[in-house]
Amino acid sequence: MRDNAQSPVETLEKLILSLHEASQDISNDYEKFAENFKKGQGTDSLYEGVFHGSMDAIFIIDMHNDCFQQVNQAACKLLGYTENELLKLKPEALFTDEGVVLLHENFRRVLEQGSIIGQRTQMVSTTGIRDVSISAHKLLVSQKNLVVGFVRDISESVQAEAALEDLNATLENRVQQRTEEIHRANKELEDAITQANRHADESQGANKAKSQFVANMSHEIRTPLNAVIGMMELLVDMDLDEKQKETALIAQRSAKSLVAVVNDILDFSKIEAGKLELEKVVFVLPALIKEVVETFHFQAREKGLELNLKTAENLPELVVGDQGRLRQILVNLLGNALKFTASGSITMSVSQVPDKGQLASIEFLIKDTGMGIEESKLKNLFNNYTQADSSIANEFGGTGLGLAISKQLAEKMGGGMAVTSEYGLGSTFGFTVRFDLASEAQVVAEIKTEEKSRESVKEKPVSELRILLVEDNIVNQKVALGMLRKLGYPAQAANGGNEALDVLREAQFDLVFMDIQMPGLGGLEATKKIRSGEAGEENQEVSIIAMTAHATRQDRKNCLASGMNDYIPKPISTQLIYEAMTRVMATGEPVESPAAPQPFSMANLITKLDGDVDLAVEIVSLFLSDSRERLQTVTGAIENYDFGFVAQEAKSLEGGALNVHSGTIVALAQDLLQAATAKQQEYATSLVEDLVEELESMDCLV
Repeated sequence: MRDNAQSPVETLEKLILSLHEASQDISNDYEKFAENFKKGQGTDSLYEGVFHGSMDAIFIIDMHNDCFQQVNQAACKLLGYTENELLKLKPEALFTDEGVVLLHENFRRVLEQGSIIGQRTQMVSTTGIRDVSISAHKLLVSQKNLVVGFVRDISESVQAEAALEDLNATLENRVQQRTEEIHRANKELEDAITQANRHADESQGANKAKSQFVANMSHEIRTPLNAVIGMMELLVDMDLDEKQKETALIAQRSAKSLVAVVNDILDFSKIEAGKLELEKVVFVLPALIKEVVETFHFQAREKGLELNLKTAENLPELVVGDQGRLRQILVNLLGNALKFTASGSITMSVSQVPDKGQLASIEFLIKDTGMGIEESKLKNLFNNYTQADSSIANEFGGTGLGLAISKQLAEKMGGGMAVTSEYGLGSTFGFTVRFDLASEAQVVAEIKTEEKSRESVKEKPVSELRILLVEDNIVNQKVALGMLRKLGYPAQAANGGNEALDVLREAQFDLVFMDIQMPGLGGLEATKKIRSGEAGEENQEVSIIAMTAHATRQDRKNCLASGMNDYIPKPISTQLIYEAMTRVMATGEPVESPAAPQPFSMANLITKLDGDVDLAVEIVSLFLSDSRERLQTVTGAIENYDFGFVAQEAKSLEGGALNVHSGTIVALAQDLLQAATAKQQEYATSLVEDLVEELESMDCLV
């Protein structure tokens, strides 16, 4: 079809317009003719020119005799008659029955009013019915009443109008049908959205139930494990003969192995739910690496293996990151290497990979001379619940989650993990992680905290510290009391929350270890009552440390929100108790939630960029512009329940915030990712508002 081709509707509309213009032309021609006729009476040449030159049919009718006095050639052509034939006919003979009635009415109006203009009717020609438009004027000539009629053929225009009406009717029907289809589609879409929301609610409920199951499982397993490990720790320190001590150590190692399995399951659950968060603390990297390797020297010697450590000279001393998760990866890979190496050696090499600014990329390579892995099985090695051979689980144990968790932890720490192996000759596992280099201010703060912690517990003599242990499980109670005695701290026990309130009303205490899940009055509720003064004003500010088998990060937040000062997970140990006491007694204030975010600092960013102010301003400006655009689209996505897109944008926002070293925005973006994963619409909306506010604050610093 040509570009300038017209639609049927446009063509018909133009025909209608032509009809109206033609009607106007008739009127104009008629008026001119009437005027000229009056002026030109007796002027034959003028009359003949106007009369016979008209494109419209002209009829001059003698009203007295009811006959045509004169017709022009256009009239003959219109009706298919000769001039003589027309002059012999009565006007009524040229009209349909309905047209005759209208003709008489028109004659009457012309005689009364003097004229009519653009009257539509139908005339009968020799070839059929013709649609016409008639204008007429009364003349008095030689005492005769004459009527001059102008007739224009409008058959094509009338047909076009009819076709247009049919087309309009067809279009209206189609529009109505389409409207009904759209209404049906909208109804189906609404039903689908309702069903999707219902499924989402059901899914969210299932996720909550799953999380609650994992937490309950953690509690049910950790509670007896706490007792076993605690008793083993106390037993190992007793005066035992060699065989008894060996038996106790085996039992202790087995219990700790079971804890490792539980931790794997919980870590995997957190990663799967997007709830695993990383801490950011200052630590000595070489010391941590050396410490982990030394813990495996005894096992290596038992198997006759050589365990080597090679560290690069340029390795940074102090870095900021999650040392616990780094230790977890190293322990997993070294443990696997020892497990699957029967003879030869294991070598861990650590080096620094060049990186920008204040970032340190550290590469670890763990090479062994063990059994190796078949090439066909390498591609699935990092999948969940996967081991290279099904017989491995029977011979060596394990959940098949260790490598999957380690790889995801490395990726979450800004790096990745890979493996190369030759069956029968050994394997090499390599991974990289990224840390921030510790600033001078962070190092000074860390040193002061350690010094204060070392001095804090010594401020009050051991014999004067009054400690209350609130624990309903009698076995766990004895374990905790034994560990406290081992540290030199006698303690009093209460069997539940209500009993703890009664004890606190009778005496003042310096420290309370509070179990969370207890029958009757639980630990959170008991803490709130203590803080409200129901256990006496003297104990209203007593330091409270939570002890719970629930091991999620949200549980810690709940503990701190209830008024507790710190938190230790079960199974507890002497070391965990001592560290928590040291933290709490150092300040008397609640500790900060894990990985307290560092707010954005322009000066800090400039320092990390080696003093390049212009570059820092450019980077921050780009980040602010990009983040605002993302948050605008995220807001719409949240309203539309598109949490997949929200999660994607949250990850991008987190990456950008890491580049400008804004810990607050990183934390908010991570929370937004969790909210998107859990499909929490209201929470996600509030986080976007917090992010917008944080960006505005950040903008003021540029």
